[in-house]
Amino acid sequence: MSVPAKKTATGEAVTVVFGGFIPQAGVPGPYFVFGSAKVTVDRRSHADAEGKSTIEESWQVIPDDGGALDVQLQFTRGELTRGKAAPKIHSAAKPEFYRIYQFEQAADVVRSMPGGIDRASKLSIRATGPRLAPLFDGSEQLISITSIPFYSRAIYVPAI
Repeated sequence: MSVPAKKTATGEAVTVVFGGFIPQAGVPGPYFVFGSAKVTVDRRSHADAEGKSTIEESWQVIPDDGGALDVQLQFTRGELTRGKAAPKIHSAAKPEFYRIYQFEQAADVVRSMPGGIDRASKLSIRATGPRLAPLFDGSEQLISITSIPFYSRAIYVPAI
């Protein structure tokens, strides 16, 4: 989980990781903020005779500290846009630490409030527990859903 931020000293816009979930053996993770959880992801793709693809995804996160996050999504595949980037991602726990992800991907904007796009036919997000429920208390606003069916990256960590 990350948020956009700005360095006060330089004004540089950066992304800051403030949480996430990984298996117990990997805690606290590369950004020093991950909690342990069991994560299950199920993806299915169906193409009909006309070539229209329907994608279904189900995500379930069960943190060891209690609660759950359950996401259900179904959408019709749209046009893919290829892109490359090399963002610098910082840690909320240790802001001086960062990694650079040099990646190439194909993205499908499934829903975009500003762009007037909505190909999601099913969307459900349920969260419970001490870490997740406050993030999904009913006041949140979903702005965008992007599917990334192709992703290739290299990770760089600066010498310290």
